[in-house]
Amino acid sequence: MTKFNMRLRLSLTLLLLIVSGLTLTLASANTASKTQTYSETKEIFKKATPTVSPTLRLNQKLPVNKLSTCGFNSAKMNEKTDLGKCTIMVIGDSMASNLGWGLSHVVQKSSKITLILKGKPSSGMANIWFYDWTKELPEMLETNKPNLVIVYIGANDHQNSKIEGKVESFGSSRWLLSYNNQMQDIEKLANNAGAFVIWVELPVMRLSGYEQGIKAINEIQESVVTNMEGGSYLHIRNIFADSYGKYRDFANINGKMQKIRGDDGIHYSSLGQKVLAANVIAQIEEIFHTEISKSGAYLITE
Repeated sequence: MTKFNMRLRLSLTLLLLIVSGLTLTLASANTASKTQTYSETKEIFKKATPTVSPTLRLNQKLPVNKLSTCGFNSAKMNEKTDLGKCTIMVIGDSMASNLGWGLSHVVQKSSKITLILKGKPSSGMANIWFYDWTKELPEMLETNKPNLVIVYIGANDHQNSKIEGKVESFGSSRWLLSYNNQMQDIEKLANNAGAFVIWVELPVMRLSGYEQGIKAINEIQESVVTNMEGGSYLHIRNIFADSYGKYRDFANINGKMQKIRGDDGIHYSSLGQKVLAANVIAQIEEIFHTEISKSGAYLITE
């Protein structure tokens, strides 16, 4: 394990303890990192504090948008829900733009779903000097009144961040705390506006160095979402990886090998965007025990 990965894992462990309200001195954290693995640390953390399942808890009481009869607001764990008229808003970076385009082609116009696509290329949560989602989101929520907010972000976050005038290294404790706070702010803003939140995992990337950074971003995001209420984290990496978990450009879709990733090895092809959207919709259907009308079949068979 590289020194960077060791530092990142230690910092993430510290962040989890901060979020849960526990305190741990840096000295004891350094000692623990030498005597136990990261997975063991997470297991100890789970036993010590109550956590929220990565799958959305549907029995919580969140504000309901009175302007809509959307089934997201009345979903019950053991009952099939008639989705009704709903508004889904997609926010994030250019990956969110990819997902939004896919959703606009996969979700049938007759599904009673209104899509609000707000992807902002080059944005992120490590470069808020460029675009700060926590400041821009309130007006979007007020204007569009979504029932569900899908967040797809992080492709630009494998970088240092300027916090209170000081540059913080990617993965440092202050960097992680700032990242956590932004995620929590986005979640709270959406929840208070009556919307559930779905966070989507980033795919495998072609370049190995960039891929390591994206894996770290995914791990950070999932850890934060797991400890928040009112949201869920969707896994999609395996769908776009080969049998060894590595990057692939092509996949067998409906019996034919077709391109699913963009030429840059980061984004999705037009077909890949539809595959992504179809899988996100399928997981949303499972979470909310409902059915969303889709056009076309985008199933990767191998």
